[in-house]
Amino acid sequence: MNKKEIPPKVLQGFRDGCVIPVLPIALTDDRALDEVHERAVIRYYIDAGVGGILVEAAETKRPESAVRGRLLALASETIDRWCERKGRQILKMCGISSSAAQALEEADSAYRLGYHACLVNLPSAEGGSEPAPLAHCASVAEAMPIVARHGGRPLSRELWRRLCEIDNVVGIALAHPSRFQTLEAARAVCEAGKEKEIALYTSSADRVLVDLLASYKIPTSAGIKQARIVGGLLAHWGVWTSRAAELLKHVHSLIRDNRPLPIELLSAETEAIDACAAVTDAAHGFAGAAAGINEILRRQKLFAGSWCLDPKASLSEGQSAEIDRVYAAHPELSDDDFVAENINRWLAE
Repeated sequence: MNKKEIPPKVLQGFRDGCVIPVLPIALTDDRALDEVHERAVIRYYIDAGVGGILVEAAETKRPESAVRGRLLALASETIDRWCERKGRQILKMCGISSSAAQALEEADSAYRLGYHACLVNLPSAEGGSEPAPLAHCASVAEAMPIVARHGGRPLSRELWRRLCEIDNVVGIALAHPSRFQTLEAARAVCEAGKEKEIALYTSSADRVLVDLLASYKIPTSAGIKQARIVGGLLAHWGVWTSRAAELLKHVHSLIRDNRPLPIELLSAETEAIDACAAVTDAAHGFAGAAAGINEILRRQKLFAGSWCLDPKASLSEGQSAEIDRVYAAHPELSDDDFVAENINRWLAE
């Protein structure tokens, strides 16, 4: 396959930094794809100000599921049509398998459906050795631009450097609990001279603001270079999304204008972590994460229900009450008013 490229305007928006939610799956009560509500939530994200959407659909990667292919096609088509009406372009990203045998086929299919980039999880090696995920990334990157997401075991400095040298790696999404790994990624990007080409994103739900506000000044053979985390690729930004977009815009303006950071911004981080913990069910090891996100969308009438493809996946005991609590404690985090003003249009068109 020939190497594909992201349209320049879309790529620049990604490099500047944006909100990228993970698209949740709208289902009917018999667990078929609910196309009306799926289109509605995509339109919501675009109007809320996202710069990209990740169609990962991890639950649908089982061979017996027929949902994934339809979801990928529907999402791409809906994004294109709604963006055209709004005079916008956003990044369409597709999560692909960690299996080398399937990844290239999935990347080719995603490209034919109009996706701009693939998300590759690191390390996703079969056998667990360090060179394997690197070879996996290099193989997929020959077919399509990739964003590498790291949240597993620590990667060596050498592997980070070699990853950044792969042509067609356009981004790194960082979810590792160790900030040492974030620093290693920033160092690798700068030392490879790719600080303007490879965008760094946070995928760490419990330290979004800290990540967005940090600046990494890296000594290199070409002098001091700087890297920053410019946006977020986060599942919990799939709810109350317009608030996430407002937050990122505010942080970008503070950095751009070199203004002092207001202390209340750090308090807002604590409140956001509290809300995220309830929605994603941190108390039960995130067992109810998908159902929690779907439940918020159900309450907003963007989804008909909180059903997940796995019949065993549902809200954990006490999770609904926790969501009630954060709604009452942090009403400023919700965008219910924004949704209520537009929901009929998103559902009808």
